[in-house]
Amino acid sequence: MKPKNRNEYSWSILLELLQCDITYPQIFSVYKTDQIKVKAVIHKMHEGVKEAQATDTNKVWREILTLILENPRTDTITMPKPIAKTSYGFNYINTGCLLCPQIYLSDFNANPRFLQKLADGKVEVMASYWPSFLYCQKLHKPNDIESGLMRGYLLLQVFQHIFCSTEDPTKQGGTKCRNVAKINRMHKITGHHIAYAACQTRYALCAKDSWTKRDGAFDMDAFYMAIINLFEEYPDDKWATATLAWWNEQVFSDAEGCVITTAEKQTHPPDSSVAQMAAARAACAKAHAEAAAAVAADTNTELEHETDNM
Repeated sequence: MKPKNRNEYSWSILLELLQCDITYPQIFSVYKTDQIKVKAVIHKMHEGVKEAQATDTNKVWREILTLILENPRTDTITMPKPIAKTSYGFNYINTGCLLCPQIYLSDFNANPRFLQKLADGKVEVMASYWPSFLYCQKLHKPNDIESGLMRGYLLLQVFQHIFCSTEDPTKQGGTKCRNVAKINRMHKITGHHIAYAACQTRYALCAKDSWTKRDGAFDMDAFYMAIINLFEEYPDDKWATATLAWWNEQVFSDAEGCVITTAEKQTHPPDSSVAQMAAARAACAKAHAEAAAAVAADTNTELEHETDNM
């Protein structure tokens, strides 16, 4: 298998795992008597994730000055001098505005010196404060922190550039993602997808010239988890469900996501890794269900005895 095809196939498997309620013990239980295979799987997963992230990182930051244009065909900006990544971040007004925490954006727009305060660290920028690029400014209301959040045009354009692009950031389109869905088995947008795109965007905008988890007081890991928690801590929350529906509509032109085709519902040989993992999960789920039923039965029996003795 060619490297490109191998990477696409590996990425599709990783996306499927992210969408499943599956734990690492369940994955590795298939090889519980073979530690060499366990180490090999861990190594392959680690290397694959690193390679995919590095590819996406380079892909985004090299085009970020085009991606920050809401309409790349008509909008223009004054380029930083020199045109180097170390000139981005709070050294450059266009990236600085997008990195500025939303709660300070009105100050940023009103005070020409505010950018320098951010650059000097006089205004601390942390992952706890949502950067303005996460917002659709047209939808945001100052007294409603959720309004417009995770609907920023740049966040969407970076997502499309990573998962849907033809390598030309001026030619993006939601329907193109149907092709990516076929390759990567991506059928619905999740908080993980949005968080990944947000981290890639944040790095591309900052002045760091190599990937780092920290940029001053800003912690990338905390940023990633904070976004995921928005969607996973309260999955039935009105904002969370509406936001994911909006993303599915933008990417797949359908609020419910991309329909799984018959061809994608392929079967796997019983001795294959996929089939063994599925069997292990089914057995685990059955054991949990039986244990829960047994506890419930014992509880009911005790209650009946107590009732009889009253």
